[in-house]
Amino acid sequence: MDYTINKGVNRPLDFYGLKETYIFYFAGGVTCAIVSYFILQFFIAWVAILVALLIAVASYAVTYYLNDKYGANGLSKRMAQNACPKRIQLKRTRKLISKGGIKR
Repeated sequence: MDYTINKGVNRPLDFYGLKETYIFYFAGGVTCAIVSYFILQFFIAWVAILVALLIAVASYAVTYYLNDKYGANGLSKRMAQNACPKRIQLKRTRKLISKGGIKR
């Protein structure tokens, strides 16, 4: 008797073409659309539907665009690269030199 378990181990998460973290980004966009609908429905119903659909379509378009452009982990790598400083500036040495703390 053979049992096959853990078929999906070491395979990336994929849902209708969306990879890994983009699934959560898309779910967050749809959640924002639903929340905005419930908030705006008290004012004008058709405006609430229009705004919710606009947010949902924009979320769909942006997440699939980012998924195609950056891939599974590319957006995280890009954000980490942008968070690193381009250069290191030393500002304290000028103050110490002007006060006579460091002599050359």
